[in-house]
Amino acid sequence: MKGIEIEILYVAGCDPVMQKKMFKESFVAVGFDENKLRGVDVRNKTTEEVQKLISSLIENTRNGPK
Repeated sequence: MKGIEIEILYVAGCDPVMQKKMFKESFVAVGFDENKLRGVDVRNKTTEEVQKLISSLIENTRNGPK
């Protein structure tokens, strides 16, 4: 991520608050603005549910929440 301009970083995993905490040191090390992180909790979801959650997250980021 160092030296690369990233508009938004999408992460599907555990709780989005925990994602920021887990990646914080790495973000600082490479100068990444943690406000560009968009996380979604996909624990205990089916593949289809995960696809819908990620699609919705991207859509909301691009167009604002509905």
